Amino acid sequence: MFALRLSLVYGGIFLVIGLYTPFFPAWLDARGLSAPEIAFVMAVPIFAKIVTSPLIAALADRIGNRRLVMSFLAAAATLTSLIFFFVNGFIAILLVAGMLAVFSNPILPLTESVAMTGARQRGLDYGRIRLWGSLSFIGANLIGGLVLAKYGVTAGLPLIAGAFLITFIVTLGLPAPGGKREKSAAVPGLSDSFQILSRPDIMLFLALAGIIQASHAVYYLFSTLAWSGQGMSLLTVGALWAVGVIAEIVLFIWSRPVLARLGTQGLLVIAAMAAVLRWSLTSLEPSLYWLFPIQVLHGITFGAAHLAAVNLIADKVHPDLVATAQTINFAISGIFISLTMFAAGPLYQAYGSGAYLVMSGFGMFVLLVVGWQKLRAR
Repeated sequence: MFALRLSLVYGGIFLVIGLYTPFFPAWLDARGLSAPEIAFVMAVPIFAKIVTSPLIAALADRIGNRRLVMSFLAAAATLTSLIFFFVNGFIAILLVAGMLAVFSNPILPLTESVAMTGARQRGLDYGRIRLWGSLSFIGANLIGGLVLAKYGVTAGLPLIAGAFLITFIVTLGLPAPGGKREKSAAVPGLSDSFQILSRPDIMLFLALAGIIQASHAVYYLFSTLAWSGQGMSLLTVGALWAVGVIAEIVLFIWSRPVLARLGTQGLLVIAAMAAVLRWSLTSLEPSLYWLFPIQVLHGITFGAAHLAAVNLIADKVHPDLVATAQTINFAISGIFISLTMFAAGPLYQAYGSGAYLVMSGFGMFVLLVVGWQKLRAR
């Protein structure tokens, strides 16, 4: 029952992400926002979680009732998403998007902490639980593309609000905590966040994983607009996004043997290599025939980097601090993604798909750092 309930929560969360990420930029474009303004609206909310998400996660760790916190956040996000129906203009939309981020951003890292802790305690396969989020993402891509192709991009807003409502409902089904949280004697009397921030080995690894995640910035912001500009329907665009997540699902299904064979650093290296290849090819504006196999690399550029980071935390962080650590992980990636998004708007406006070449450089940078670490260790 634990795996089923958690799978439903992942499904709700990624229903939101699968609608918001590919289709919200199209709604912003329809509202008359420029490429830099779209990048700003998408980046500032991500940047906001750097401050708010770790604080909320630390609070959840201390009160010992993550389900209560997650349900409150999902309810608040549902209500906030409805405000988009009544606002116009760059500043107003930006403010609502920032408020929505405060409530919605912590939900996923809190879910990751529940999943990793519960999977370790019950002997479950985290990847096979997490894949239901990816399946939901695919459904959102395809259904969202179909609905928006028929009714226009404005139809995305009620879909997003409904997805937040579903997320709230499924969080209510998570098991209640078994009792008051007891601090282990193994945890020093420092602040939760500082214990993790003071570990350079963990922080460097999460930073490298975050840089790989940041290489997706141009893709997240402008792939829908670019592909639509090439004459592809929104349904085709949704299918392209879905193919990437299908590849991610395959990795999650086999995550346990893959992780056992490669380890967390091996996954990180493969993700960086895939980023170099994927974004270099995408910069060439390939035809639809080639885009589908290129999208398969998403299973590695996103999936392998994600698995590497969350499993490193599970291996090296005390269970009492897992929620805080996972949220710090998301905050670190948020720093890199938001800063990259700020730059991606002007880059895309100036160079179009050539901006992907800069993204491929992120993967190369990670490979150089890992190689330097290997040389120092000899």
